[in-house]
Formats: sequence, C-alpha cells, structure tokens
Amino acid sequence: MDTPCLLICPGFHRVELTQHLVQGLKTLPTLSDLSLLIYPAETIPGAALSGYGIRQFLLTQLGWTTADISRVPPQPVFFLAFSAGCVGAIATAHHWHSIGGTVGAFFAVDGWGVPLVAPFPVHRLSHDRFTHDTSILLGSDHIDFYADPAVSHLELWSQFSQVQGQQVPGCKVEGREQASPLHRSRFSVPGAVTQEPTLFSQSVSLTAGQFLQTQVEKVLDSFSQNDCF
Repeated sequence: MDTPCLLICPGFHRVELTQHLVQGLKTLPTLSDLSLLIYPAETIPGAALSGYGIRQFLLTQLGWTTADISRVPPQPVFFLAFSAGCVGAIATAHHWHSIGGTVGAFFAVDGWGVPLVAPFPVHRLSHDRFTHDTSILLGSDHIDFYADPAVSHLELWSQFSQVQGQQVPGCKVEGREQASPLHRSRFSVPGAVTQEPTLFSQSVSLTAGQFLQTQVEKVLDSFSQNDCF
C-alpha cells in the first residue's frame, strides 16, 4: 500500500498559522512519516467550504483524475481540518468513503457547529472545555481532546503540537474504550500522563499533537494487524 497521507484543511486565516502547524507536526514520530497534503484554502475565497474543491485537490495530489474514480487510491487518508475547513473536509471524507476510499480518521479542530456523524472515526479537538461540551452535541462517538488550560481559537491551530490538554471519551465510547489505558503503540508519547479510569470516563493529559499522533498510530496498527499494508 502507498504511504498513508494526512490531508490538512485550513479555515479562514493567515497561511502562516498553517505553516506553524506543519512545522510542529513534522517533529512528531509517525506524523512525520505520513505524506502531508496541505489544501490551499487561504488562497481562494470560500475554498475551505468546498467539498468538491478539496476532493479535486486530493485526487490531483495522489496522481488520479476523475476518469480513474472507479479505482480509488489504496492508501488511507487522514483528515485534519480547522474551523470552517471542517465543512468542506467532512463532505470530502464522506464522498471518499462512499466511493471505496479508506478514511483513516477525521480530526475536527474547533469544528463548532459542524455535524460530524460518520461511518469512520471522528475526533473533535477544541480550544476550551466549553467548546468541547457544546460541540459534542453534533456528533462525538470517539475519543476527543480539549485544551487545558484553554487557549485561543487560532492558537490551537498554529501551536497545535505544543497545546496541552485532556483526552476524553466521546458520547458513545463508554462501553467500548473507557476502561482501556492510553494506546501503547510503536512509538512512546513523552510526557503523557494517564489518570486512573473511572466507571464512565478516562482523562489523559497530553498535547494536541500527541493526541493526533496516538490516534493515527492506533489506526495504522489496526491496518497492520489486518495485513492492509
């Protein structure tokens, strides 16, 4: 299978913020090994909202055209979207899944107000606890993250790899994963502190970057165990 890729879908903000994000991701094990695709949402008015635009960008970056659509690229695609970028990105992810593509997971960074119910793993990352609590009403079936202490909306994106916070189970995780310790994957997560799980919740202190790294590794390990690589 070709190298898994991480499709980064920014929102409405300066391109420098996404550049800072990418620099931080490249310092993290596993994430630095992915093929990083950065959708140029900042250069085209309204592009962050366009599922069609993101899909065409993804196909072009993977060397495929619409004529090849019956033969979807085999590598898993992870989506990392921010704010308004979550609108176009989740539409693309649903389309990718519907045509037989593999969505490794969808990470919505401050996707407040965006419904995120999907047949693939979805994780919300929020800049504070209030945003987390109000966002999960529109879908949160898997493990999520919120900054603690709280940071600004733009800081969560630009300083993604440094922002400290809490990993918490989503609305429907209790019966599946709440009793499991932090995923022990091929790479250690320096500085992560696992608290004792309670009956209905488990909180883990780590950075947003470590959270992303851990969840991506969990999916890749699952693919490896099923001989998908």
